[in-house]
Amino acid sequence: MAALLLTVVVGVARWTKGGEAAREGLLAKDFGVVSPFLVTDQDGRPFDSGQLRGKVWVAVFMFTHCLDTCPRITRSLLLVQDSVSSVPGLKEKVRLVSFSVDPERDKPKDLSAYAAAYGADRSLWSFLTGGEGTVARISQEAFHLAAGMVSPAEGSPQVPQPTHSDRFVLVDKTGRVRDYYSPLSEKADLARLLADLKRLAFSGK
Repeated sequence: MAALLLTVVVGVARWTKGGEAAREGLLAKDFGVVSPFLVTDQDGRPFDSGQLRGKVWVAVFMFTHCLDTCPRITRSLLLVQDSVSSVPGLKEKVRLVSFSVDPERDKPKDLSAYAAAYGADRSLWSFLTGGEGTVARISQEAFHLAAGMVSPAEGSPQVPQPTHSDRFVLVDKTGRVRDYYSPLSEKADLARLLADLKRLAFSGK
């Protein structure tokens, strides 16, 4: 993890050296406002989108029983957590949000255990769940990302499985989506996300 973090830090430095042109390019992007939502956090408390107002935040979608994509998403977001925590004054301006697309199996206690197992900083990172179809609608309507349940083949003993995007979404202080990132498939995207997050957090816009 330390070696990966060093790689990300070096990548952020390279992106940051892009200077004013890179900053202005990011600030010109706008993919629309995240529509209001009300869900439940890992402690069983109501969590509404207004709690993120004034923060720059990163959203991802996952579920705790996923054995392939989701652990990679969570480990990547851990690198974001560690990088944010290493920059003076940045942690107070940023939040990380993991939405579970599997409400049947991901109750608050399950999300709390998952967060603890990965070493998530609860003051920075929230794990959220909702009623049936709630998070899928948030993914589709608020972030324009596919999500839902995949039915098994006819006659299969398997139960429907959640499906979701592996993209990371960067949202600004006013609740507007500013960009999408694919760090699981694009190696440079995690460094780009961190550099953009920092630009937005320390920007007055």
